[in-house]
Amino acid sequence: MPARPADLARCLRPLSGIVGWSDYCCGKLDDAIDALQAHLNLDPDDGRGWELLGLALRDVGKPLQAADAFERASLLCSLQSLSRLCLAECYAVLKRHQLAKELYLLQAEELADDPQFLLLIASGLDGIDQPQMSLGLCRRAAGLEPELGQ
Repeated sequence: MPARPADLARCLRPLSGIVGWSDYCCGKLDDAIDALQAHLNLDPDDGRGWELLGLALRDVGKPLQAADAFERASLLCSLQSLSRLCLAECYAVLKRHQLAKELYLLQAEELADDPQFLLLIASGLDGIDQPQMSLGLCRRAAGLEPELGQ
């Protein structure tokens, strides 16, 4: 799985006070995962902790564990937009294409005015063999920001 674009990390500000956040931001993903797992053993109702764990697990290439963490988080709190996209990506990698497609399309509606997110969603849809939907989102992103080279 490719890494998240760094400029989209601004979407994760609500996670900044969570145990493991500084390790996550510094790229010490194994340390962040260890700290989060220890924290969540003591406080399993910390939705934002589960969300950050999902992001870290996704970033180290563990889509099954990441999807599980994101799903637990979503039962406790509303996931950040970037986290929902990462969950859809995990579903795609796990060959759960229908779930991925539905989540990508929900995100496309919610983030219809953000060309960067639309391009991420378009890429995800293309990856699950939905080229027509992908092309439509690329056109929408280009309409919003004609200078966008991607």
